[in-house]
Amino acid sequence: MQDSPEFEQERQKLKEWLLELVEKFREEYNRLSDEEKQFVGNTGYQPPCQIEVFWINEPVEWQILVMTHDSTRSDKEIIINGPYKGHEFFSELEKIMNEDRWNRAIPPDSPYYGAKTGTIRYSDIFAGILHNFKQYIESSIFHKRQKGVIIVWWFPNNGSCQLIYGRIDKLSHEELITKIIKSTKERKNRNISPTSEHPEKEERLKGYGTYFYPPVWIGGAPKFSFVQRVTGNEFIPPKTVLSTKFNNKHLLVQFDGFIGIVHENEHEALKWINIIFGIALLLDIVECYIAREDEISEVELDPKTMKIIRMTTPITTLRTYQVDPVVSKYAYHLRRRKVIPKEDIGRVIKVAESVIRDNELSNNVILLLSAFTHYEESEYPHAFVISWIIIEKYLSQLWKDYLKERGLNKKRIKKLTNSNLWHMDHILEVLNLLGKIDNNTYKLLMNLKSKRNKFIHDGKAVEKEDAKKALDLAISILRNKIKEIIGDGSHEE
Repeated sequence: MQDSPEFEQERQKLKEWLLELVEKFREEYNRLSDEEKQFVGNTGYQPPCQIEVFWINEPVEWQILVMTHDSTRSDKEIIINGPYKGHEFFSELEKIMNEDRWNRAIPPDSPYYGAKTGTIRYSDIFAGILHNFKQYIESSIFHKRQKGVIIVWWFPNNGSCQLIYGRIDKLSHEELITKIIKSTKERKNRNISPTSEHPEKEERLKGYGTYFYPPVWIGGAPKFSFVQRVTGNEFIPPKTVLSTKFNNKHLLVQFDGFIGIVHENEHEALKWINIIFGIALLLDIVECYIAREDEISEVELDPKTMKIIRMTTPITTLRTYQVDPVVSKYAYHLRRRKVIPKEDIGRVIKVAESVIRDNELSNNVILLLSAFTHYEESEYPHAFVISWIIIEKYLSQLWKDYLKERGLNKKRIKKLTNSNLWHMDHILEVLNLLGKIDNNTYKLLMNLKSKRNKFIHDGKAVEKEDAKKALDLAISILRNKIKEIIGDGSHEE
């Protein structure tokens, strides 16, 4: 940090300017009605208010202003860090992030994955924001920008994180405050019912969602210019390509591969999404991996437009990293490779809605998706065992259906389906003798069963080839089952 008397004076001037900004804002804030104050948002300087500035002045001047409304800290607390030269910024920042105010957990109701666990710190959130701000700062050598606030990011405690090109104290107090007050009144007016004298809180629909992985485009791939590809500036605002009902709940699909379902139960929403992914795999629309709990985003939708207006951002896996422009820029496997026509996604959702009514089939589809994911990740024992579960359940059902066809009473059916008396080896022999499974399938099943026993009982390794045979057979079984439910047009070989 540059510690000359000249810079100390500059820091003091900046601090006084910010204090004056807070005071002037509050004068205008106090003129607002109680109803209007509810809509000030996270860029206002209403009490309690804390401001921390990170200041770079060489080679290009930028400031980052972090503002919070933290009731556990003093009002009008202002901290100025810097000015720093660019090459010393991150080493100085490392020291600051170890200070108590940055090293503590964010509030549990913050819209970030993991907030409820108490393990996410303010420094973790700031790191993600600064990761994005860094692109703007680095690219300033190639872009001509107007001095002022470039971008504003949400921050815990109803706060904000603002990136300023130049110095904020070179801007006008009046202009900044007028913009906040104007936005406040506009938000209030949008939330007043024509028949009501008082503004109502904006209703939001809660749901959950995640992305297809490997990455896809839905409805068509966007075209990026040469400069966009060089700079990595390939962000396009998400656009909904399909909005429909799924099992009596609203479902939306975005062009970047995000699927969201309005549902109050995260576990159930995740199950439905994985059924959709599994059907996409079974219909040969796209190969996709199972989504796990730590890859689910919580979303809120505007009930009028059915657009997402808030989304938590889990950043733990490749699935969720695919929408990070920095990470995906340097990871080729995160680039979207396949384009799925909108009509195909519509067909997948329609088939999935039929399948979800059959609980057994739904569970098997999810098992298959899990087996496929393990196979693609070279986890062959997992893929083999899960595939065999699907196969064995199918054979058991085939045997039970035959017994029912023969008109046997419940006592005999119970006896003949008792796994302690009738092992899978016996069932396979009888089904083959009855012509329920042909000789080639019988040989394959006996081979796979032998491999399964050697793995389970002797710990013998499962080879890739065996896992593939089991997976392919499980896929074939479920495809045929889906045909029975929705007709032969569901999948073309």
